[in-house]
Amino acid sequence: MPATGVRFGLGAIRGAPGRRLRPLLSALLLLTLSGCSVGVSIIDIDDGAYITMWARDWAVVDRDAAAFAPSGSNPGACNTGGTKIGCYQASMQVADDLQALLTDLKTTSTPSQFATANATLEQAVELDITGLNLRAQSLTAAESTSPDDDAMFSQGMASIHQAPPEFSTAYAEFPSYARPSPTPFAGGYAG
Repeated sequence: MPATGVRFGLGAIRGAPGRRLRPLLSALLLLTLSGCSVGVSIIDIDDGAYITMWARDWAVVDRDAAAFAPSGSNPGACNTGGTKIGCYQASMQVADDLQALLTDLKTTSTPSQFATANATLEQAVELDITGLNLRAQSLTAAESTSPDDDAMFSQGMASIHQAPPEFSTAYAEFPSYARPSPTPFAGGYAG
């Protein structure tokens, strides 16, 4: 008759997963007994609300920013061949989308591991919103030849062109093991 009873120690682990753990547990036990300390770190980020907000808001931004990209016979809303009204509408829509993203970034709990990236991202979003709004405002002057309109347009374009590297920097600052998805302007952005 086989022996019954409870066995203690590492020999009691008999299942396949346990069999694979036996050498690891033995090594840890030996290291601990020999005076070596063993540290195990488990990184746990409570990022559910942030990740959900990120995916939702960037999906809207990416959808509307697609108007800037050329496709088929469409040159892109603000490219040569586009129209003032098309550029104005696309700029205002994306600025509104980015404002919603900015509001959510500021009101959603930000995990401490994301704090630096989030702060840089907020700056990039603000820069892009400023540029889009300046460009759109300059386009409302219809056929005006005011130098202020040109200056406003130039300022807007400068801010718009400064924003993409800031978005890239912000995204790179997220921990590599927990970067949110999608990347900013995943669909491309040529605003």
